[in-house]
Amino acid sequence: MTIFTIGILGLVGTAFAIPPFSSQEVFDFSDTIVVGKVILINSTFSPTHNLYHIQVEKFLKNPHDSDVVLAAGQNITSSRSGTQIFHVGDRALFFLTAVFGYGQYHNMLSIHPTTKLVESDWDKCNIFENNIPSDHWMLGGTGSLPKISQDETLDINAFQDRNNFKVGKTVTVSYDISNISDRPKEIDLDGILSRSNGAEFEAMSTMSQHVVLEPCTVYKTIEWRFTPGMTGSYLFEINNNSGTSYGLGFAVKESVESPLAQLKPSGVMGHVQTSSTSYVVGDEVFVRIDTKPNSDVVVDVLNPSDKITEHFVAISDEYGQINTSFLLPHDAMQGTWKVKATYGSDFETLEFDVKERLVPEPEQSRQVSENCGPGTTLQDGICVVDETKENHVDSDRWGGLVPWMIESPLKQIKKGIEPWEVKCNDGLIRIFKSWDLHTPACVFPDSIPKLNERGWQTLEDEK
Repeated sequence: MTIFTIGILGLVGTAFAIPPFSSQEVFDFSDTIVVGKVILINSTFSPTHNLYHIQVEKFLKNPHDSDVVLAAGQNITSSRSGTQIFHVGDRALFFLTAVFGYGQYHNMLSIHPTTKLVESDWDKCNIFENNIPSDHWMLGGTGSLPKISQDETLDINAFQDRNNFKVGKTVTVSYDISNISDRPKEIDLDGILSRSNGAEFEAMSTMSQHVVLEPCTVYKTIEWRFTPGMTGSYLFEINNNSGTSYGLGFAVKESVESPLAQLKPSGVMGHVQTSSTSYVVGDEVFVRIDTKPNSDVVVDVLNPSDKITEHFVAISDEYGQINTSFLLPHDAMQGTWKVKATYGSDFETLEFDVKERLVPEPEQSRQVSENCGPGTTLQDGICVVDETKENHVDSDRWGGLVPWMIESPLKQIKKGIEPWEVKCNDGLIRIFKSWDLHTPACVFPDSIPKLNERGWQTLEDEK
């Protein structure tokens, strides 16, 4: 493997080895790229560097006003670092980076070790006459690297994104190949999709392509498409008949499709969602936040008056997820509540509604009795007395409605009566959830055994 280094114009005497760069990386970190010829060399510029005067033939990135560019390069050839010495008359593709030194070195351009002499095939194909798009750059470095994306996302190379692919959505792997020669070229490419079983990756499918490139093909983009059907860790390998191999790892998770209203301000590095858009007082609200891995997120819960009722800091896991929850108070204000997730200087807010609890909710919603009698309605497994403003007399087995109707437990509580002081009509028994004495219900005696099985109970003096 070839190791490259960047020399810092004599300011630092030690060369540091760095890994090879892809062509795209070389393009991105170069401040200026030129095709040109060395016309003058100052070999006394510094103890470690020559100063090259380069006659510009064409600027390929960030053109300057002058036709001559000055750039420093090491004066010792090193096979370890990849540096080389140029001579007057040498014509090369120069990748130049800016060095912020002192004195005569201030804002000096430096020749990067990926710089290379112009190859004859480049001229045969008039390669520099083409306007090569920056995202398909293929000169210098080790060549093009494959890219992976999902659902038309332009490029998913960031760690947190490649660990957040979704089940059932199409994944596209793209790879640029080229043929800078005056002869046709045949390339065989194998795309191998594997999934981890916990110990090793097992091949799931192989997608092969045979490509014939015409002479002087600057680049041709090859694509593979597939749809992961299950969660897990995946690997996509690209092998070609020239011995080159690349691997792209990514993780697939369940797709979470939620019918909730979402606010997505531009620039926010995350996404927040709740398990529902509507709750009643006393409910537990489950919250999921997707952001960068191992990130701190400040979570605030605000009531309809914008008063903070919950405030805590959560840390995302290695996949960038946070799963948390909070309880709405039994006396929670009704209206529109908010969950606010703050990521550094950015934030995202999600709204949800909170309503009053109209009837007590048994642990399971199944009938206690097949039918409810006159003046009552089966609600969530309880025969609840209907409210009325008229007087009725009915003494059948259901209890029915009696004169001087007592108001429902909920209305009594809203008038300030404590839950354990709520009254029931004749023939009805007051009952509570064993874990919640704030929500009494008035039920018929024959309903109590079934409700006891579900965690409901009466107070001692009512047994």
